[in-house]
Amino acid sequence: MSKFNLVNDNGCGWLNQLPKRTDIKTLNKDLISDYLIVGAGYTGLSTARKLSEIDSSKKIIIIDAQLAGEGGSSRNSGYLVDTTLNDGFTSNKDIKNYKKKVKIYNLGIEAVKRYVKEYQVDCDWNPCGKYFASSQISDEKIATNFSNLLSSLNFENQILYKEDLRKKLGTSFYNVGLYTTGGILLNPGKLIRAMVDTLPENVDLFENSHLNKWEINADKIKCSFENNIISTKKIIF
Repeated sequence: MSKFNLVNDNGCGWLNQLPKRTDIKTLNKDLISDYLIVGAGYTGLSTARKLSEIDSSKKIIIIDAQLAGEGGSSRNSGYLVDTTLNDGFTSNKDIKNYKKKVKIYNLGIEAVKRYVKEYQVDCDWNPCGKYFASSQISDEKIATNFSNLLSSLNFENQILYKEDLRKKLGTSFYNVGLYTTGGILLNPGKLIRAMVDTLPENVDLFENSHLNKWEINADKIKCSFENNIISTKKIIF
């Protein structure tokens, strides 16, 4: 595998609000682990935390080719989606899949909520819900159909019109809209930074450490970096 010249982008407003990190470790020696997690975004950091909860005696290493959490995890809109991802439904099968997706969304929100509460994370948590709004009053039928679908699934919602929308949103542009509860706004930079700062004691994080190749050798996995090797029992991408 050829070596990538990866450079951390310094243009993220979420991150530029935060103090610069000074605790950055780069892989500088050969290591052995039970688990090697490749990628230190929400998924990688959450995986390390869960594995540590299951067995705190295991040696867990996370590696990232750039800085932890400074990829897509900190560069999104900062909105936790609940019931309101309206991707369109045309059959009973679609509704069944929608309900499954909603369960996944809500599990995710509850997991983040527990973490924020346990570690007293200041991430600008705001349970504001979500508005689907249109400037065209002719879209009232679309809003009504979506409201009926949500109501049939016992999801709280409310149809709003121009004046109420103006009071809520501060603009007279919209004529009809649907409000749903449950969605959360937060600062993704603050959240991911807290996840980096509160890793369990049996987890080591190495950044700016690019994995060049990996190969299975007997019951071990040999992972090669620029100057060092990590030998691990399990690897998680």
